[in-house]
Amino acid sequence: MEKTVLGFQLNTVFDRIRLQTASDFFWNPTNYDPDLSLYRALVSEFGEQTTQDLVYFNDYYFKLKSELILAEESKNINKHQRRIITCLAGLKEYRDKIIMRKDDQDNSELASLVNELTEELDIQVTKIIGLPEPDKKY
Repeated sequence: MEKTVLGFQLNTVFDRIRLQTASDFFWNPTNYDPDLSLYRALVSEFGEQTTQDLVYFNDYYFKLKSELILAEESKNINKHQRRIITCLAGLKEYRDKIIMRKDDQDNSELASLVNELTEELDIQVTKIIGLPEPDKKY
């Protein structure tokens, strides 16, 4: 059954997070802190530890994206290879923590998202630095 609140469809956990952060903004736009609002929404949906792991996953995700862009632009893959591999390992470490966490929260939608993001970057890394094909155990 589809739920709609103030024009927001609430079919997924991500819809609820959007509504929570929008509510924070409309409640007090002058003092709205988007990072704090998002953090609180994530904690309410996934719990404190999963949220912290998600923040680290996000950091590794964007570091890796940045390194991949720099490697492609510089045409000097060797210069970036170690940082790319380190970032990919960190990304996978936090992906696994998020997926394997057994708590009261249903993390299936989040697990699906982090798997998709990790697989996307795994493929890019393979294309750029020629690592073996990514494992498909996601």
